Amino acid sequence: ALRGSALRSGGYVVGILLSLISVPLIIRHLGLDEFGIYVTITAIVAIISGASELGLTSVGIREWAQRPPERRQELLADLLGARLALTLLGIAGAFLFAIAAGYDATRLIGVGVACVGLLITSLQAALVVPLSATLRQGRIAAADVLRQAVQVLLIVALVTTGGGLVLILATAIPAAIAAFVLTARGVPGGLPRDRKS
Repeated sequence: ALRGSALRSGGYVVGILLSLISVPLIIRHLGLDEFGIYVTITAIVAIISGASELGLTSVGIREWAQRPPERRQELLADLLGARLALTLLGIAGAFLFAIAAGYDATRLIGVGVACVGLLITSLQAALVVPLSATLRQGRIAAADVLRQAVQVLLIVALVTTGGGLVLILATAIPAAIAAFVLTARGVPGGLPRDRKS
């Protein structure tokens, strides 16, 4: 447990250091006005992420530990479904906010691509439950660092080549996919299969 906590803390520190590379580049590249929109959209995504959690991780870890192995896949399927439903509800709210705020087409597309990244990240968070329950903190930390590293590398590439706001927001998608794949490969018993009726 101590080793796992150290790995998670180390991953968090690496993530912060990687952010310190990308943020100044984004500010300089987008300018203050566009960076303000970038911050607003990422804040909306962060709010949805927090609201869609609703304690699912804590409940999931407790349930995973208590359930017999043959019922754990059912629990994971339920967690994935709950995350999907709550995140989609939050995404609908994000679009309502963006429309009410008078966002133009480019900004609405930015909200859309950021929400796609959020959806994948939310599903990956459900897969973290069995890893946490089995104390596989190293894989969780690795997935977090991988997501951050992929996003920072893509941001640097886009800043270098002149990519705009939407493309910079879209870097969350491949970053989330990379973290999802790494997490999914470590899930005990694999991903849930279709249930037979």
